Amino acid sequence: MTGNTYWNTYRCEKKKLTLSVDKTLVEKAKEMGINISAFLEEKLAEVVEIERVSRRRDSNPRPGDYKSPALTS
Repeated sequence: MTGNTYWNTYRCEKKKLTLSVDKTLVEKAKEMGINISAFLEEKLAEVVEIERVSRRRDSNPRPGDYKSPALTS
């Protein structure tokens, strides 16, 4: 969890959350010693950061990404 910018920047108060997850999958994860809460939080932080960067990139295209309407007709 230390490599994620979002995680390091926004680590704060926890929100209790109820999820429905396949029972067998949860049992297997527990058998393997996987902390489901920590795993979900880490992966969710990664996805949020990827989406944030993607949306930022979409709203601020590079000059070379611009397509003139006259050229696309």
